[in-house]
Amino acid sequence: AANNGVKPETYSWAAMALTDLAPGTSVAKVLPVSNNSVGPVTFTYRIQSSASGALGAALRVTVRRGGSVSGTSCTGGTLVGAAGAALDGFDQPAGDALAPNQSHGLCVQVALPAPSNLAPGSSSAITFTFPATQVPS
Repeated sequence: AANNGVKPETYSWAAMALTDLAPGTSVAKVLPVSNNSVGPVTFTYRIQSSASGALGAALRVTVRRGGSVSGTSCTGGTLVGAAGAALDGFDQPAGDALAPNQSHGLCVQVALPAPSNLAPGSSSAITFTFPATQVPS
C-alpha cells in the first residue's frame, strides 16, 4: 500500500557518552521509545547493536524495557535478552507492541568488564538500531 514504507531516522544519543569508560565500570541511560503514528497503527521493534574493534568486542550490554537508572546500572522493568550480553551482535525483540500515543523507556547499560587488556585510548564506533514493524489495528 502507498502508506507503507521504511523511514530510517538517525538519532545521536549524546547522553550515552562512554568517554573514559574504565574496566569494571558501566554507564546506564534511558532512551524513550514512542509510537507517534497517526491512526490505529501499533508497532513492534527489535534492538540491535554493533561495535567495532577490540574495545567493541569487550563491551557488554544489558537492556531493560521500562527499567530505570540506579547509579550506573539499569534496574526494574523487563530484561530484554540476557544481562551482560556481548554488545557487538546484540539482536533481541523488544517485547510488547506499542499502541498509538503509547511509550516506554529502554534502560540501556553498557559495561566494560575487568580485567581488560585493552590499550589505553582504545575506541569503538557503537551503533544501536531499532528495526520496527507497523501493524494496522
